[in-house]
Amino acid sequence: MPKENNNFIHLHNYTEYSMNGSIIRVNPTNKDNIAEYAKSLGMNAVAITDLGNMSGVIDFYKCCVNAGIKPIIGSEFYVAPNFRFDNNAPTENSRLVLLAKNENGYKNLMKLSSVSYSEGFRNVARIDKELLRKYSSDLVCLSAGLDGVISRLILADRLNEAIEEAMFYKELFGGDSFFLELQNHNLTEDQKCITALVKMSKDLNIPVVAANSCYCLRRSDAPIQDIWSCILTRKNITNIDRIKLPNDEYYFKSAQEMSSIFKDVPNAISNTVAIAEMCDVRLNLHEPDLPDFLISDEVIDIHDGSADRDELYLRKLTQEGIIRRYGENPSDEVWSRMNDELNTICLQHCQSYFLIIWDMVKFAKDNGIGVGTGRGTAAGSIVLYALGITNIDPLKYGLLFERFFNPEYVRIPDIDIDYCKERRGEVLEYIRQKYGANHVSRIVTFGRMKAGQTLRDVGQVLDVPIEAVNEIAALIPCCYSSLSDIINTEECRELNDIYKGRNSEKSNLIRTVMRLEGIVRVVGVHACGVVIGKEPITNYAPKMVVKDVKEGDTVVTQYPGPQLEECGLVKMDFLGLITLTMQRNCLALIKKTEGKDIDLDHLDLEDQFVYKKVFASGDTMAVFQFESAGMQKYLKELKPTCLSDLVAMNALYRPGSLEYIPQFVARKNGQEPIEYDHPLMERYLK
Repeated sequence: MPKENNNFIHLHNYTEYSMNGSIIRVNPTNKDNIAEYAKSLGMNAVAITDLGNMSGVIDFYKCCVNAGIKPIIGSEFYVAPNFRFDNNAPTENSRLVLLAKNENGYKNLMKLSSVSYSEGFRNVARIDKELLRKYSSDLVCLSAGLDGVISRLILADRLNEAIEEAMFYKELFGGDSFFLELQNHNLTEDQKCITALVKMSKDLNIPVVAANSCYCLRRSDAPIQDIWSCILTRKNITNIDRIKLPNDEYYFKSAQEMSSIFKDVPNAISNTVAIAEMCDVRLNLHEPDLPDFLISDEVIDIHDGSADRDELYLRKLTQEGIIRRYGENPSDEVWSRMNDELNTICLQHCQSYFLIIWDMVKFAKDNGIGVGTGRGTAAGSIVLYALGITNIDPLKYGLLFERFFNPEYVRIPDIDIDYCKERRGEVLEYIRQKYGANHVSRIVTFGRMKAGQTLRDVGQVLDVPIEAVNEIAALIPCCYSSLSDIINTEECRELNDIYKGRNSEKSNLIRTVMRLEGIVRVVGVHACGVVIGKEPITNYAPKMVVKDVKEGDTVVTQYPGPQLEECGLVKMDFLGLITLTMQRNCLALIKKTEGKDIDLDHLDLEDQFVYKKVFASGDTMAVFQFESAGMQKYLKELKPTCLSDLVAMNALYRPGSLEYIPQFVARKNGQEPIEYDHPLMERYLK
């Protein structure tokens, strides 16, 4: 165990989510993360202060919890010179570091980060003094480094203005919560700022704090960080005009190193510990808080004052749907299945979730928007079938509700709904209008570096001959996305020989790729994910604006999908399916040319003409999941005659089971005997 060093805490750290060249990881599954490294240096706390966003906060928090050290949640903000609505030059923006003291401070951070995008985005997301006055409570403020509000004025020899700024922030945050940040990366500018800030501290009675802007964990990581910066800016390592750090001092230094650097200002070191003690944010990661379903006045009489309103309405709708689906006298099996499912749904407090989904689907159908018949294990629910969310009878096809949802299920079940791709936006807008725009948001996604792409990017930056890059790329199995997973396996002996070999160029290339693969590379918009909150989204997660290729500027959450559910938000997938759009267009064309109305929900599933002319002939172009060349080949061999044949082919045509298709075809066509491992299995497999 490392000896504990509680006399210094790092409070200014960029991670991979800053997208500014930092290679510091906050992946809880990667042991080489910032929390584990801080612990190895004997530190009992560490901060995250990503520039312009809070996207890494949840992962960072988990890393710290796993490492057994205190997480200090913060962010470095751009500050507009006057007002956030002004279109000033990017070079005029300065910076501030804000750290949350408690849950309220954390919520203020999320508000500031969100508004910096929604109102202050001009090239970068910015805040201003007006916003700081509104959301300054329970925050610790550091004046930041050379790009900080005060240091920029000092470097411009505008000392009187620097003093005015310092006094403003002291009065705003309080004498014990605003600190003049000292940094020393062996730069002349650092020395000038340190001298002025220390004097200012004494004259104005404002405490100082020591920090190091960290872009990597170790000094030896500096060359890797430099390569990563080149990749992000698309520059070659030999380009003298590229953006790069001035030297190799921007790493996560030990307490001893920092104490030595600031030996003349010991209180700047001890104040890091004082700030760490002020900050104690404990995130309540839990199951989603389901929003209340808004029941109209026409059904208000179902509420008797004691039972759950949503539960009563869900039971009422389901019972009506059962009669609609199964007739006036459904069997005992139907009623029993319905009650069992409803009891499980209500026991898990998911009744409002099912009602929200029902309402969305109803809106789509009422407005002529194409909706899919059901996807995945949700088709095993008779409740969803009764509500019209799915159109597949689970009893007829022996589908199990327990595969979809059961009392041991620890999260809200996934109900993926397909909508007409061209009109999916109308359903999203309906949800925004019903629950409020502040309660609904799209979701961010982060693209990470995979081995192949990293290899080519690093090779290009280092001017490695393309032949050498291609040679290594050819040795990476297509089923792997990480060199680290395969480098020492027997399967990749030749690659391992290069890795350990004497060719320093190729070996160095592989080692560099292994250091950078998996790092956050791009930010995007989740193709179909949407979250709904019981309270405004920014009470659960910060929001940001992402430039989407298809949709332009899109407001998304800063946390990705799985983390949002832990923060209390409900995630739903609105899948835009072009097949539904094509169906709509075909039906309209048939109506126009033939004068016929086709009801897709009541087609004859035993029509042998369709099986023979479409499926058995392999004429399945544009038939969802049956249109690939490989699938067409097997359909011609199988010659399906019923829906079960198609179900089996759809299940078999995937990695692993693909090799059993010839055997299935032979048995279907009587060319090979059908054998069961046990007689009892015949009933279920026949």
